[in-house]
Amino acid sequence: MRTVADLIDRTFRTYLEPPDLQPASTRLNGALTDSDLTIAFAEFDVPEDVALLRRGSVIEIASELMRMTVWDATTRTGEMEREFLGTTAVAHDDGATVKLAPPFSRLSVFEATRDNIVSLYPRLWTTTTERSLPVAPKVYPITNDLAVEVVEINTMNREPFELTGKITEKHHLTAGRAIVLNRTYGREIWARMRLRFGVAEGETDELADLGLEEVWETMVMVGAAADLLAGRDLPKSHVEWIGSVLETENIQPGTRSSIALGLARYRRMLMDEFANEMIAEDSNRIVVQDTNPYMGVS
Repeated sequence: MRTVADLIDRTFRTYLEPPDLQPASTRLNGALTDSDLTIAFAEFDVPEDVALLRRGSVIEIASELMRMTVWDATTRTGEMEREFLGTTAVAHDDGATVKLAPPFSRLSVFEATRDNIVSLYPRLWTTTTERSLPVAPKVYPITNDLAVEVVEINTMNREPFELTGKITEKHHLTAGRAIVLNRTYGREIWARMRLRFGVAEGETDELADLGLEEVWETMVMVGAAADLLAGRDLPKSHVEWIGSVLETENIQPGTRSSIALGLARYRRMLMDEFANEMIAEDSNRIVVQDTNPYMGVS
């Protein structure tokens, strides 16, 4: 299953780290615990990059930023300040990749990705159907934390009246979320509900669990890149790289100062396209005529 980490990696490859603008890097020479303050590096991928490190330099391993407080270029060892800029100290394996002064921290890309997934709602959504038994004639517990709206209520038998319902965050009869019907019913229902998108808590979260469909991934990456590149004076080669990506989608990339606007336009174009498709699909949804659509033809 695809994860948030997979989406972050694609965002780096496609928009943030063009092939000729890879940040200087090396590898750890020895594992680090989450409390170690001494660090040692292996040989640098590009020998000249060792000159980029000095006291005050910022490095990144996985999603943790660190700042060098002592550096010895001869032995390639140093002391460091952990959890720099609000990142979290974790253990790192021997041989883990170390980025020197990365222009885009992995944590910032994670946060931009998370925010762009959440912001897809209300223009985009997913749906689910949940069976529920009443705790009172009009009150039905639900378990899905992402449900925000009841689309329709189906019952075992065709009823002479229409049942509708609203979701309440906490009901005293369920000690949790519940659907409250518009009239007394008192028997089991199948509630079709519209879902917002989940908030990613970590890179290992699966995109499907957050409600993100595969066709929407590019839109999230483009939105995250637009947020991260806004206001930056990018090198010419970076502008040309992103420009080539945008031009394949018939989006005018603009100048280096407006490249983020080009990405934002691309995101809006994708959002409009998917939102229109979703509205069309929902309005043309097949209406099942059985007595009980969830239990088979009567």
